[in-house]
Amino acid sequence: LSGSVEVATSAQPPVYLADGGGGYPAVRFDGLDDYLQVDLATGNELSVFVVFAQRRATALANYRDTLLSGAGGGSYLSLASSRSAATPPAMPSFNALTGNGVSVQTWMNGHDTADVTGDFFPNRYSIASAVYTHVPAETALFIGAQDSNGFHAGQNDIRELLVYDRELTDAERLEVQAY
Repeated sequence: LSGSVEVATSAQPPVYLADGGGGYPAVRFDGLDDYLQVDLATGNELSVFVVFAQRRATALANYRDTLLSGAGGGSYLSLASSRSAATPPAMPSFNALTGNGVSVQTWMNGHDTADVTGDFFPNRYSIASAVYTHVPAETALFIGAQDSNGFHAGQNDIRELLVYDRELTDAERLEVQAY
């Protein structure tokens, strides 16, 4: 999918890092209010891949560090690098938030999170992926926060984000992960 990208107008924009580690560029989100809005129409199936490093030093109670969210406020489509829990630590852990009827399967560094916890090491780049089916169509995606108010803004460095407008097969998903 491709669409136009808008930077949050009420916040400082995320920071482009020419070298986010290992000589690769990244976009750094401050965890306060940074986000990017990508205006595009999605269908009812999505395959998402994100290469990121979770940067929050201290877990926050009842907080999710959002990587990607649908414009509907993340009630059906939301990926995060920490779980919401009343008592920290609830991070770092790759997880998906979904609504009724939505099906999602997630992988963290190639491992199915139904078989493992989805936990990972902070400040190290990881490859996460999710395949959504039966998700309501969106008109835009937020990168770095759950909505345009910066709700649940993530403190993450994102190197790459790929979104496909269909459910990829296992072979296709593995090929993208290897890339």
